[in-house]
Amino acid sequence: MTDAWPQLIKRYRLRHGLTQGRLATAIGVSQRTVSRWERGALRPSEASLAAISELRNRATRSGVTIPA
Repeated sequence: MTDAWPQLIKRYRLRHGLTQGRLATAIGVSQRTVSRWERGALRPSEASLAAISELRNRATRSGVTIPA
């Protein structure tokens, strides 16, 4: 994981009109966890990264392009 993760997660969330709470629900974590990721206070686990990747893949299959 890189130091860019906080910005990447926030950019992904905002680009798709998701609140921290909605992103958290979609990937099975708490809103507080997403907030900590975005502030750089906590790094996403491998399971969380996989869930974010799957969310991105589902959106892509639905015709929504989500830049990395």
